[in-house]
Amino acid sequence: MKPLVVVIRKGQKVAQLPKGKTISLSSIATLDIELTIKTFKPVRSASQNRLAWKWAGFIGDKMGIDKSSAFSEFKEKHLAPILCAEDSELANDYAIFKAQMFDYQSEQIYKRLIDGLFSSSSCKTSQMAAALTAWELAWTNEAASTYGHLPRPEDYHFALQLESYEQEASR
Repeated sequence: MKPLVVVIRKGQKVAQLPKGKTISLSSIATLDIELTIKTFKPVRSASQNRLAWKWAGFIGDKMGIDKSSAFSEFKEKHLAPILCAEDSELANDYAIFKAQMFDYQSEQIYKRLIDGLFSSSSCKTSQMAAALTAWELAWTNEAASTYGHLPRPEDYHFALQLESYEQEASR
């Protein structure tokens, strides 16, 4: 849909749209108002990041760890396999990294290196959706009976790229 611009003039409540349609305000405009009407396209990656950090906070609270540690675990256990499956060079670098870090004593340094190697901001939305789905499945299978299911915010289906809300009913 091409953006449509309409003006509601001061002292008016209604503007004429194409094809005999109108748009109206709930009260009379106290100044000229210009409205741009266009198709709404929310940013999927923002929804995915909100969901990932919401789940990291939830898991962190339940497991007694900070949410950044829970997010690092998500990246290592769920995002890394997806990114490595699509990038053989990254998979090779990660295998070397893991072999060299096997005896490493500092967990903090290890987590920082994982965070640098697997950035959620540089992955595709489909990769992040797959990683979030894997995280939810793992939590459901391993911990949900003890700690409860992961929260599902209003934009849950959008973040996971589910085709429709009807898919929820078939789960």
